[in-house]
Amino acid sequence: GSLARSAGREFATAFMQNYVSPFDLPLFQLYITSLNSNCLVKVSVPSLSFTQDVQLTAGQNFTVTLPKTIELSGTRRSRKTVFIQASDNITVSSLNSKQFTADTSLVYPMSEWGTEYFVFTPTNSPPSMLKEFVLVNGKEQNTVEVFLRAAVRFEGRLYGLGSKLVVVMNPFENVQIQSQGDLTGTRISSQLPVAVYSGHMCTWRFSKCNHVYEQLLPVKSWGTHFLVAPFSIQSQFDSIYIQASQSTNITVQFGPTTLTGVLQRGLVVEYKIQFPNGLNIVADNAIQVFFLFNGVRTSRGVIYDPFLMNLLPNDHFCSSYALDGIAGFTNRALLIVPTNELAGIRFDSLPLPGNLQWRVIKNSEYSWTELVYQPGAEGHKLTHPNASYGVYSVGLQQVNGYGAPAACIDE
Repeated sequence: GSLARSAGREFATAFMQNYVSPFDLPLFQLYITSLNSNCLVKVSVPSLSFTQDVQLTAGQNFTVTLPKTIELSGTRRSRKTVFIQASDNITVSSLNSKQFTADTSLVYPMSEWGTEYFVFTPTNSPPSMLKEFVLVNGKEQNTVEVFLRAAVRFEGRLYGLGSKLVVVMNPFENVQIQSQGDLTGTRISSQLPVAVYSGHMCTWRFSKCNHVYEQLLPVKSWGTHFLVAPFSIQSQFDSIYIQASQSTNITVQFGPTTLTGVLQRGLVVEYKIQFPNGLNIVADNAIQVFFLFNGVRTSRGVIYDPFLMNLLPNDHFCSSYALDGIAGFTNRALLIVPTNELAGIRFDSLPLPGNLQWRVIKNSEYSWTELVYQPGAEGHKLTHPNASYGVYSVGLQQVNGYGAPAACIDE
């Protein structure tokens, strides 16, 4: 596969339905970081007559708050697409938040979009909450075929499981598809590249429900080797979902245990991950891997809610990351680093705290730790002079949670 880069100059995104609409404290934001100095950024939503321009210096980050009416609702097409243009490379992450229900995603530049995707949607939820995904089109008219794995009602027509939905999309149009049924395994095939976001209005397992979403990587950017670290806060288990685009052999190692399996096209297998064992996943064809934090209830009445992360294969690791953090959350960076390179990591140019506990992922040359940090006005940077490593940006709050890969700011 080709490496998906998070930095670029043109982005387009949309904000899928979060829980019910309207609901308290809606907040839809973009976190933008410039890689170089003197970068002009323009954020616009033409259909809402919204535009915002900013000039950024190297490494500077900036938060754009979008109109509350940006949120999509129902299964329909819409013009509420956000277009981001920059004069030089930037990275973009998005926050879709309402009271007690938030998540984040990396937003990939349009140069990384593809023409084939497989949808993953979590299944557990209150009855009224729907699985969902969103298609975002680029600059030209486009025909998109959706091979549905659940029944969907779109533009007055019912499409059953196994049927093909064909959508002709106008420039910068988006389409949100929702279903009671499990949309996992739905294949998307487009004439020209599109972006796809996948998630759930409000999913749960061990806690209350929470909105979750991630931008999917096209099949061409999938990978074959993944390392996954557990969360110390999880007293039960979290779920790793592995999805293949063709018949694929996988080997999963955690602690002393090795499991092997064969995955068929589009199908998903779930593995449970429990502290303190990381997972080492190897496949003979490229796969897509998701981490679903299943939520936690502690005996002291603390509840943390689910979030979804699209995991990055090892060959997507990089050496510099931007970390924003979100006010009101306990923000953590989950680091997966070559064991012989731990000493080289810098957080805002300073060595990591000496009291961090590193654990080796068995049968791998990597170790992991969790770094708790405070959100800063200027954001934070994690750097290493030469080694590539993985960073996930997560946050926990009473009946809330968010998670996504951190933005790579390598040049």
